[in-house]
Amino acid sequence: MQLNREPLCRYCLENDILTSAEVVDHKRPHRGDPVLFWALDNLQSLCKSCHDGRKQAEERAAERTGRGPKIAVEAALGTGEGSHIFARDEFDGGVS
Repeated sequence: MQLNREPLCRYCLENDILTSAEVVDHKRPHRGDPVLFWALDNLQSLCKSCHDGRKQAEERAAERTGRGPKIAVEAALGTGEGSHIFARDEFDGGVS
């Protein structure tokens, strides 16, 4: 569902690069909260490279500095503790 709504990587688009998204990422860690887990406004589509690179670096930086999660995509978005990603085939399999 998310990858259908937003098929391109949000981070790449910020740099005017068109890249297919492969990962559904939680902007804010859900930490087991089912409401936050399923909240559409908490999801963003990223390519694997941006998720594994930039997003993880932002989360590590936030953890080191002790900053809490922020909603803004550009900001470091929490500690990453409890966050979960879905590969395209895992997410599209039966969830809509």
